[in-house]
Amino acid sequence: MAQPKILISQDHPLAQQALAATLKSLGYSRLFIAETYQNAIDLARDEGNFDIFICTITAPNAHELHLLNQIQTYGRINYLLLINEMPSYLLAPIRKIANNCQYTVLAELGKPFTKMEVQSALLKYRPDQGNETAKAAVDTFPAKVIANAAEKNQFIPFYQPKVNLQTMEVIGAEILMRWNHPNWGILGPGAFMDIAKRFGHIDAMMLDILDQALTWTTEQQFDKDFKLAVNVDAIQLCKPDFHKKIAEMLNDKKFPGHNLILEVTECGILKSPIVCMTNLIQLRLLDCGVSIDDFGVGLSSLQRVCDLPCTELKLDMSFAQSIPYNQRSRLAVANMAKLSKEMDIQLVAEGIETTEQLHLLQKMGCPVGQGYLFSPPVSAKNLLKWLKHHEKYRSLKKNN
Repeated sequence: MAQPKILISQDHPLAQQALAATLKSLGYSRLFIAETYQNAIDLARDEGNFDIFICTITAPNAHELHLLNQIQTYGRINYLLLINEMPSYLLAPIRKIANNCQYTVLAELGKPFTKMEVQSALLKYRPDQGNETAKAAVDTFPAKVIANAAEKNQFIPFYQPKVNLQTMEVIGAEILMRWNHPNWGILGPGAFMDIAKRFGHIDAMMLDILDQALTWTTEQQFDKDFKLAVNVDAIQLCKPDFHKKIAEMLNDKKFPGHNLILEVTECGILKSPIVCMTNLIQLRLLDCGVSIDDFGVGLSSLQRVCDLPCTELKLDMSFAQSIPYNQRSRLAVANMAKLSKEMDIQLVAEGIETTEQLHLLQKMGCPVGQGYLFSPPVSAKNLLKWLKHHEKYRSLKKNN
């Protein structure tokens, strides 16, 4: 993996030197140190893009918050490591500002921080895959190319495991669509999803990967409680015959309805509430599960949980990622775990990336989770390999 290009904006010369020495001792050598606010902007203008921005937010003025936004106008930095001197109750809104500035926050470190903390944060950095030529091609795929790829069955299911956080048992997987492009390899949804939706291809594509997933899962003879979850687009849910297509597929594959979960977003339901609600009721009558995706953000409300025939709530990934530093997030998750249990609705935490997040979710009673800590979305072949490794891990843990 190529060395990440790191821009450092520290508040004091000695702090700059100490941080630079720490980074070099960890093997990072492409370092650019901004000695002043203006120097950081000049470096962004001259160098263009950086991979990681390490920035200290200092009290009492926190003028660096303006720098976070301003620096993105001159270059492009995807990842941010914050060193924070601010009160704890301001950490959540500071992270919100960073996210709105299009950064992925690796971590917030207090002062003093340790070498191990810096290393742990930087290990979350994931460089973009593929070369620039591939990226340029991705940006120019026309609708007819995507339609042709769908006809040639180039869209395939990937799987991200769902884990019982209390026992570490794998209880199922979410199906995610990928494009097995003949020239560029495996491409994520950013390469095709928006165009597919705009030109009406998404329904056929989603049903095709679901068909592949049901066939493969049946062949593997997983545990009878192993459940598959698949995202349903608002376009599909607004079609009166959508539940019939699912019923036909379940019948054709002899796949039990209770082993399939349909994940929907609330904003999609609002587009055609009568048709959508009818579909959801019919899906529940097929014994399928219904999950409210990205719960806790946007239009989500407890009233909708009461109104919809849902069996699962998927907490937006922002909750798992904020609980280490945001007490309000911890209280929200703990209370949602308690309430969902009392309502007999399964709670799933998405976006778990660190053991700290996992341990906090376990402590708060969150029953199920998924995220890169366990596994990224993987192919069917690699899921089987991961499952074998995970079972060995569980056995070792039990023996210890």
